[in-house]
Amino acid sequence: MKRRTSSARETRDRRSPAAWIFAAGCAVAVLLIVSHPAAAQVTVGEDVKMNLAGDLSAGYNGSYGTQGSGHGFTLGGNASLNGFYYNPQFINFQVEPYYNRSQANSAFQSITDSSGVIASASLFSGSHFPGTVSFQKTYDSTGQFGVPGTTGLTTSGSQQALTLNWSALIPDWPTLQVLFIANGGNVSIPGAKGESHTNSKTIGLNSSYRVRGFQLSGHYGHGWNHSESPGFLVGEEGTDSGGGSNYFGGSVGHAIPKGYWSLQATHSNFESDSRNPAFADSSSGSNTALNTSASFHLMPRLGLGVDADYQTNALGALEQQIVEAGGSNPFRYAQDGHSYGVHATAQYSFSHWIYATGSFSHRELTFLGQHNSYTQYGGGISTNFSKTLLRGLTFFVGANDTASKEGNDGAGMFANVNYDRRFSGWDVSSSFNYSQSVQTLFGIYTTSSYGYGGGVKRKFGELHWGAGFGGQHSGLERLAGSSSHSESGSTFLQFRRFNVNATYSQSSGISVLTPQGLVSIPTIAPPPVLANFLLYDGRGYGGGVGVFYKRLTMNASYNRAISGLTAPSGLTANGSTTYNARLQYRVRKMYFDAGFTRFQQSIGASGSPPAVLNSFYAGFSRWFNVF
Repeated sequence: MKRRTSSARETRDRRSPAAWIFAAGCAVAVLLIVSHPAAAQVTVGEDVKMNLAGDLSAGYNGSYGTQGSGHGFTLGGNASLNGFYYNPQFINFQVEPYYNRSQANSAFQSITDSSGVIASASLFSGSHFPGTVSFQKTYDSTGQFGVPGTTGLTTSGSQQALTLNWSALIPDWPTLQVLFIANGGNVSIPGAKGESHTNSKTIGLNSSYRVRGFQLSGHYGHGWNHSESPGFLVGEEGTDSGGGSNYFGGSVGHAIPKGYWSLQATHSNFESDSRNPAFADSSSGSNTALNTSASFHLMPRLGLGVDADYQTNALGALEQQIVEAGGSNPFRYAQDGHSYGVHATAQYSFSHWIYATGSFSHRELTFLGQHNSYTQYGGGISTNFSKTLLRGLTFFVGANDTASKEGNDGAGMFANVNYDRRFSGWDVSSSFNYSQSVQTLFGIYTTSSYGYGGGVKRKFGELHWGAGFGGQHSGLERLAGSSSHSESGSTFLQFRRFNVNATYSQSSGISVLTPQGLVSIPTIAPPPVLANFLLYDGRGYGGGVGVFYKRLTMNASYNRAISGLTAPSGLTANGSTTYNARLQYRVRKMYFDAGFTRFQQSIGASGSPPAVLNSFYAGFSRWFNVF
């Protein structure tokens, strides 16, 4: 748990309702323990039955760093109250308040002590009108500003979320599901100036009905979000952006001779407004998407599938996803890019361990006033070796060819190889995949990507060792500067009561900035099509050691995250480092805990010195089963 500075303690005191509510609950729990023997369950009146459990902690803590210093005695804990009214299928509820705890990592010291409550209830689950409601409120919680593929920056903030879900399930009537979600929060990054503020609301309606063999469904959704960011990561002025989107549609499906047919239609529209001096823009768009598909099993060994689609604005569909995530529209152009295409596949099984596939795709695309036509066809073969030498090996290889109205654009290939086997005490697994000329969002581009991974585990007497790795890379680029990659690896070693582990990850690519972090976007639209994009490059590594001896637990960990961002305003470098050490000794239901945390984080574009926090703690905690 974090040991606060004096200023942080004052902030906590100002949110006195949460603190006093939890303190009062803990006092009631203590009185119940002292005055009554524990029971399996308590009944309130004739219809309410509840269980209550939790733990209390008390100790001494101190902290010092760039934000000041402080020390003193502290109280904390958490509780879990669950029960039902009348019948578990009528009203079932659970409430979990916590104070001076970190729910993300409650067993170790963390950068912040978090307080809040998590509550949920199920209503009328045994009826035709079931529903659920959940609420979560957190203060001063630790989180991460995401960097795709690797460790991000540490954040601190407060969030709340409300979720309502209700259904009408009347026999022989269309079903109806209603969903409402409201989120909001304030987030700051230690080492940077300013806060990010976010608010969003989402409502969704879904209905389905089956009549005369037809499966019918319909849906409607509306989303709204607003965010304010100080721009501290890229050295620019802050942004104030908002957006909204709507969508509605439906589908129909029916069995056909030796197959199944379906049709889907969806219309969506969005609006976004970003007030940023660097790229002030307001944009809106809409897209209508139609898709129909059919699958057939004409013979026991032969399967066929065909589908066709049409989009009035394929680019707008991608823009809407980014706006819904809270990001600003990253594209320079507002023109519609409509497209339509057909796709067909066939699969034939020669035996239970070998089969062949074939495919054909054709797409017509209009974008930025230009019309393009693409055709792709290919095939492959898959098999599973069962020989003793290669037991556990499966692979799939194939080839394709792409052509446009200008002529042949070149051939490509795709492959997938997996190997998984246990022999002589070794557990070995590996995989490799490669694909080329398969990008079909706006057209069929000659691009490629490949991925790989593997793992190994082995036991040597009382020694256990394991390691794993993986990666994903773009290969051929349609345009220079559009490459991306990510790699990660980990290893562990365990001997009796000792263990050691280490991790590493790195990634780079193109992204857009949202309040929750960076969101990677496809590389089919590199500059100059993109406007407010960021090139990211991140690395993270760390490790830990642990000792477990009877009632004693000791462990320590180290984590380091480094990231670089390139924006139109220039290049910035960010980094954070965390050290954790902890000792715990158990005596029956009592625990003695002690620990130390050192945290440092710097934001290159903020112009502020690195944020540094050192904290320590020693105290006792006890678990209670009240009733």
